[in-house]
Amino acid sequence: MKNGSCSFPDRVEKDTDCVVVCSMQASEIIRKYGLRLSKKRGQHFLVDKNILEKEVELAEIKPDNIVLEIGAGIGLLTELLLKKAKKVVAIEVDEMFVDVLNHEFGDEIAQGKLEVLHGDALRIDFPYFDKCVSNIPYSISSGIIEKLAKY
Repeated sequence: MKNGSCSFPDRVEKDTDCVVVCSMQASEIIRKYGLRLSKKRGQHFLVDKNILEKEVELAEIKPDNIVLEIGAGIGLLTELLLKKAKKVVAIEVDEMFVDVLNHEFGDEIAQGKLEVLHGDALRIDFPYFDKCVSNIPYSISSGIIEKLAKY
């Protein structure tokens, strides 16, 4: 993912370096693309890098795993998953986030390490995957869990 500098968001705790780094990255991307989050879709970004890294660690991803990420957003978790997995398949319903992912991760897409699917995870068929690691909106969590149970 491409990095840049940005001002520090006022609402993030300044005493946690990992939050600063990840929230700065999120702020940069939001500003760069003029993004607005949708309350209707329950869009929020988990920006604490410690939590994101712990999530990836607990998933015990192996180098030959194909990981499904539902609701990839701007790719904060995606970036960490790509470091561990053979491939990440990211499903994103919001076209503006799909555009961000395609631009920010163009090299990984070209290398076949990332596939970005534009669609509603509740409605599309999931491709093959070994593990699912996602930060999904609460509003669709029950439906996603029910769907994943069938795989």
